[in-house]
Amino acid sequence: MPPTAIPTTSTHAPRRTSLTELAAALQFTTQAAVQRYLGDLIDLQQLDVTAQDATLSVTVKYIIRATQQQQTNTFVRSAP
Repeated sequence: MPPTAIPTTSTHAPRRTSLTELAAALQFTTQAAVQRYLGDLIDLQQLDVTAQDATLSVTVKYIIRATQQQQTNTFVRSAP
């Protein structure tokens, strides 16, 4: 019996992901990655991702475990 063909086209239009949804996903994955890879070096206090127009801003607030020094960094990227 021949294999069943898998359709390559869809009758449904692809759903456009909003910038707000992307910001929420970025916040979730970034927080998990920071805790996984840097958790032994820093104590993550807060991680916020905001989206406005075509710009994403990520603010990270943490404490360096070795020195107990609190740091806050903000990273901003805009779409070209």
